[in-house]
Amino acid sequence: MRFNINLIIMKIKGRTLNFNLLFGVVERVCSLRWLNLWKTLYVNFRSLPFGQAVRLPIVVYGRLRVVSLMGTIEIEGPIKTGMIRLGEMNPGNFKDGVRSKISNNGKIIFKGSVHFFNGFSIFVNPMGTLSLGHICFFGDNVFFHVKNMVKIGDYTRIGDGSRIMDNDIHYIYNLETNSVDRNDKPIIIGRNNWFPAECNIMKGTVTNDNTIVAAKSHLNKDYTQIAPEYSFIAGMPAKLIKTGVRRIFNFATERMLNDYFKHADTPFVFEESIGVDAFANHPADIWRKATDVDMQNTDDGAE
Repeated sequence: MRFNINLIIMKIKGRTLNFNLLFGVVERVCSLRWLNLWKTLYVNFRSLPFGQAVRLPIVVYGRLRVVSLMGTIEIEGPIKTGMIRLGEMNPGNFKDGVRSKISNNGKIIFKGSVHFFNGFSIFVNPMGTLSLGHICFFGDNVFFHVKNMVKIGDYTRIGDGSRIMDNDIHYIYNLETNSVDRNDKPIIIGRNNWFPAECNIMKGTVTNDNTIVAAKSHLNKDYTQIAPEYSFIAGMPAKLIKTGVRRIFNFATERMLNDYFKHADTPFVFEESIGVDAFANHPADIWRKATDVDMQNTDDGAE
């Protein structure tokens, strides 16, 4: 019997590759935060109408401390199983061990799919409203404290350790005027905003669409007059740094750029014929904008 050494080596390499892929899948699965079925059922049937709850649109992962669900939760748009994920493991981070918490005594509105990663905290006071846009992502250990109104636009990303507070919690007495000012003011964040890690988004913060904020920045005022759309702001407190920039939310474009920069050090030059929205925006945002235009054209024709 003759042995083909090259064939044997190829088979061994093939098995090694298969084993490597197999162990990779096992490692990935073991690193995930597992579905908490009991809390998933409890949160859905405690907070939603029965017709929505049975479809389990809210999915809970890991340990979630439910402080209170005496408020209401509203979901606007089509209901899909697992469209709202609470406490999911962040694939790009390794922080763990922090227990997520929710205390909703006011109102939480989900305008579509929303992801909260591990260790989040949500506190909504009885008169408060937290409105979260479609396809928003919130990193590990993000903290919300809502007394009045916090509104986050579609496709916005807020990074690990960020704090969003529309109030000071405590009051301050002015000794000169013998007066006490109101300690809360709404927060309104535009669409396609990007807040990296450890940003402080405080009462009165208002941003335009497509705003980029530097990590560890402190925001505490209306920036729409000083930072137009496609601006970059940074600092403590934040101020305008640059205009004419936007984050790329399109995952296919990011993969293409990763491949490009494996072999190149020069900037990638964008071909305008592609269309900047198709190049940079999330695919769902492109579809929604096209739908809005079609509906507008239909309305104009009807008039």
